[in-house]
Amino acid sequence: MPFSTPETTYDFKGEFEEKPGVYGVMNVVNKMIFVGQTKNLKAQIAAHRADLYDWMHREGPTFVWFEEIEDEDARRNRASELTVEYSPSGNRL
Repeated sequence: MPFSTPETTYDFKGEFEEKPGVYGVMNVVNKMIFVGQTKNLKAQIAAHRADLYDWMHREGPTFVWFEEIEDEDARRNRASELTVEYSPSGNRL
């Protein structure tokens, strides 16, 4: 099942809240390049942006989809489902 909030995308360079959940990073042509889970979306995206030598920057991260999920096990399971759904290149590294 795809992200439950496909109409809600965020700018990769924009502002994020300190929320737990699963997130997907897409490039400019809306191809999912990475699916992850986090306890703090703001800190996680900041870490991705700060590491300019990270593989993700070669893929041109542009948008972020996000589902807020408090429970750690539920986040892990949902991230696995989304990884299977989208088969992002960054999750195969």
